Amino acid sequence: MSKLETIRNQYLEKIALNKMRSDPYAGATLKISLTDAEDKKKSQATLLIEIGSQYTLFHCPQNDAYTEIIEQGVIKILPLRTRDYREFLGHEFFALTGKGAHTTALSDALNTLEAIAKHRGQSHPVSLRLAYLDDRIYIDMGCPQWRVIEVTKTGWRILDKSPVKFYRGAE
Repeated sequence: MSKLETIRNQYLEKIALNKMRSDPYAGATLKISLTDAEDKKKSQATLLIEIGSQYTLFHCPQNDAYTEIIEQGVIKILPLRTRDYREFLGHEFFALTGKGAHTTALSDALNTLEAIAKHRGQSHPVSLRLAYLDDRIYIDMGCPQWRVIEVTKTGWRILDKSPVKFYRGAE
């Protein structure tokens, strides 16, 4: 192993440790191998697809593709064709390889992840800010913790985890 690879591995281990301390769900990306079974280097698009496939991919009844990611213990719903999701994938790719992803590789990976979400993923209703479920109204508070307000006939309460899938517009 070269000195550069040793330094890279130490850096990735340090990132993994820090992520694990702050987020018990983190670290999955760092378990992806950079080489295939024949010890050949995987393409950037392949690595990006593997990163994206670790998270729940689904589509809404209108056939738009989404993913459900977990960051710092918070569940977030992101449309695949957004800047936020591209940045998330880019960040995870950088954490894995120490390099930025090429635009073409990112585009190819997004096309594949979108196909997986639309053709293999389940269909779930997705709402922006307001949703109805089982005679209850849910309001996305718009806070960093993605909490919601649940309104019933008898009152309201704040929930840390939403029973409905909310996405957010550009932030």
